[in-house]
Amino acid sequence: MQAPAWILLTDILLWLIIVMLHAVDFRTTSLSPFELKRRADTGDEEAKRANERERLLPRLEALRRIIEAVCLVLATALTIVVFGWLFGTIIASALSLLVGTFARFDLVMRFTDKLYGGRDNKLVSLVSSWKWLDWFRGYVSAGRDTTATSKAELQHIIERSRDILSRDEFLRFQASLSLDTRSVEDVMTPVSVVEVADVHDTLGPLVLDGLHKTGRSRFPVIDADIHHVVGILYLRDIINLKSTKATVKEAMDARVYYIHEAQSLEHALHGFLRTHHHLFVVVNDYRETVGVLTLEDVIETLLGKKIVDEFDKYEDLRAVAESNPRRNNVPKGKTDV
Repeated sequence: MQAPAWILLTDILLWLIIVMLHAVDFRTTSLSPFELKRRADTGDEEAKRANERERLLPRLEALRRIIEAVCLVLATALTIVVFGWLFGTIIASALSLLVGTFARFDLVMRFTDKLYGGRDNKLVSLVSSWKWLDWFRGYVSAGRDTTATSKAELQHIIERSRDILSRDEFLRFQASLSLDTRSVEDVMTPVSVVEVADVHDTLGPLVLDGLHKTGRSRFPVIDADIHHVVGILYLRDIINLKSTKATVKEAMDARVYYIHEAQSLEHALHGFLRTHHHLFVVVNDYRETVGVLTLEDVIETLLGKKIVDEFDKYEDLRAVAESNPRRNNVPKGKTDV
């Protein structure tokens, strides 16, 4: 016997209701619970309403699941009545599995949002007094988890937060998280532009004038060439010299701190804090000097400030270094960091 038309129409209507219920998105804000509470505490009325909605979200979800379950039972029963046990069961099972797919259709989502949007506040007020819905929390999803579970995820969150962070804040967060992945080579001053002092020079007017014009306050002291750094000369120490014929060797600090170009900036920062020095000589695998790294370089990177990049990277001199690598940069006062 053919089922009456009203049963078929009712069945179709129930399936449509199930799809639209599934498409409803109760989360009408992208703000985190913490931010909502912070804004609500400042007196923001919209934030207060959104915060109340977030608080009652488990009840809204529970109500939705209960209505969905009732409609699903009725729709399945009517489908079986219309199409018989075999085909009705198959059709009802297939429709149940496809509800989520239908709910994601753009037309369905737009229609559901329009239908639900004007009734949002009324529904929230309604469930606020229905404490019995708390018994159905087992049907409710855990909700949004705003805890990052990896550094990569945290970087992704920061990337998506560009609009609420200032440019300096964004760069600072990004730089801080990448400190352990960036190498000394990335930010060092290349050897081609390093200002040096010769260990045998006399600190006369010409030498002092040349050092002063560089605008630097610290200079690696070399013996013969840049690959043999034997000390660090500080302009402040020159001022205290009593002799006008003192040499660079007399004024320099014989302690030299080296760091490998492949070391991370995090390692370099710990080195600066441990040694209380502000300048490291950067070397490669052959202990060639390939540049210098200052504390300022690391701090600029940590703060996300633009690193001076007018200079090209140093040229690879490893073929030259292979002839005599072990006697490079091994003065008496050397310390590796």
